[in-house]
Amino acid sequence: MKKTILMQTPTPEIIEETKLRAESGEADAQCNLGIFYFFGQGVQRNLVESTKWYHRAAAQGDAQA
Repeated sequence: MKKTILMQTPTPEIIEETKLRAESGEADAQCNLGIFYFFGQGVQRNLVESTKWYHRAAAQGDAQA
């Protein structure tokens, strides 16, 4: 999944798929989940969760994170 700040709120299906991929270790999905939480896109805004997912992506060398 390409990392992007979405202009529309992601669907619950996209959120769930992204969470599953992030939890399985995909850096792109981790970064996207960080974006979702940072901006409150499809989830309640949560800076702690956002930071957690950005850090996990960065630990894998994700430059955007």
